[in-house]
Amino acid sequence: MIQRLIILFITLIISTQVMSQQWSIEYPLDENETAYFIVGDMSGEYNYSIGYKMNKMTGVTHPVALCIDEEGFYKDKVYDDIVTKGFFCCAMGLDDGNLFVAARCGDNESDEIYEKLWVAIINTDLEIINDNYLYLEHPYISFGYTMHVLMDNKDEIVVVCQITDDIPQEINAHYDYAFYKMNTECDLLNYSYLENVSRNCNITDFTLVPNTDLYAVFGNGMRPNGVETIFYVDENLNYRYSDIIDNANNYPNLLYPEFMCVD
Repeated sequence: MIQRLIILFITLIISTQVMSQQWSIEYPLDENETAYFIVGDMSGEYNYSIGYKMNKMTGVTHPVALCIDEEGFYKDKVYDDIVTKGFFCCAMGLDDGNLFVAARCGDNESDEIYEKLWVAIINTDLEIINDNYLYLEHPYISFGYTMHVLMDNKDEIVVVCQITDDIPQEINAHYDYAFYKMNTECDLLNYSYLENVSRNCNITDFTLVPNTDLYAVFGNGMRPNGVETIFYVDENLNYRYSDIIDNANNYPNLLYPEFMCVD
């Protein structure tokens, strides 16, 4: 169980982009294992943090989740009986107090290939309500680290992930994007692959454009020059266009953590 989590310092700044909910919280489990929380969300009166447990001897990771209620009581759970290796990459709180989570995972502990995506709805006891495995199609062989999720205007869950047909540990591995749309039972409704000709393609955030059915993807560009910072995908998960600067009035009064130090 977790003995202590102390956030020492957080700087928040006003941004025209959307709210980031990523951090890094590290705590030791025992002599050989450490847990890392890297992302989270709030659902009702519950705060969730998710990430992974790492074995320092083998380097193998397993998804781990933490749920804290408003009185400060908490539960934590490692999903090593479900995922051979992998870790949670994104989370989204739901109106009923539950949490949607997505983890990249793989079946071979000896490589760095994560060939499937585990998506699930978990409750405040961190039990699985619904779940599903999403698999990559040829020629893609692995999911990347970057992953974001949102709820659209039809109460459907949309996830965007990095995917690659390269060996992931290679420097400058080429990444494309995969988009998945599902319901709250984790049934897959639609998906698409979007080829990105830029090698530097980390996604910083993912949101709905107000009063439209477009999704805005913040990050590096969809062109060889890598300049564009925003591109748009329609409700059918098809690429529409990219731009250098978005309209700041679309995303008013939003904050994101610029710096965080955790002990």
